[in-house]
Amino acid sequence: MPSKAKTVTEYMREIPLERLDFLTELREICLKTLQGFKESMEFGMPSYSREGNIEVAWTSQKEHLTIYIYNEQIFKKLKQQLKGLDWGKTWIRFKKPEDLDFSLISELLQEVVNTPP
Repeated sequence: MPSKAKTVTEYMREIPLERLDFLTELREICLKTLQGFKESMEFGMPSYSREGNIEVAWTSQKEHLTIYIYNEQIFKKLKQQLKGLDWGKTWIRFKKPEDLDFSLISELLQEVVNTPP
């Protein structure tokens, strides 16, 4: 169920305590890597847009955490690194917060930065 939070800060207050450290780190990586992108709440998720287009989003749901990268070419390019993960055309799903691969996430986000919108 999408959040009704108006800001990402409000969204972070809704996160269960056992996930908070992991998702705080995820948010910090997004803010650090996605320089020049606008952080906002779109479709009930923290989102990062450039030139008015959402390029990255993430969400904490009851059974998993999902990161969305809305450029299929990035997933095709990094297909080898995604091997063994639960992923689709524009998303990666992690069952537990401790499964978040921050190195891979940083690599994906850097690809977003390096790929024109």
